[in-house]
Amino acid sequence: MKAVIVGAGEVGFRIARRLGLESKHVVVIDRNPEALKRVAELLDAKTILWSGSNPRSLDEAGVRDAETFLAVTDGDETNLVARLFADVMSPGSSSR
Repeated sequence: MKAVIVGAGEVGFRIARRLGLESKHVVVIDRNPEALKRVAELLDAKTILWSGSNPRSLDEAGVRDAETFLAVTDGDETNLVARLFADVMSPGSSSR
């Protein structure tokens, strides 16, 4: 199973850690290089330094193949836009 998480803050980090323990393929997107560095150093997850509300970053993360998509940044607008693009790019996913 592949999971794409937008947001590498505390919530995103904890979710990525939990999914990693369950042997899930995890991709984390964030604009904060320090938060992504923490994810990369402590977790088995791919990281992408970019805005999660950008369709290119979602495409690079493989959102079309993801069974799970979570937008957990501290910005509601970013979360809503990321979710909108994820739904448009992968409309058949029922677990989002």
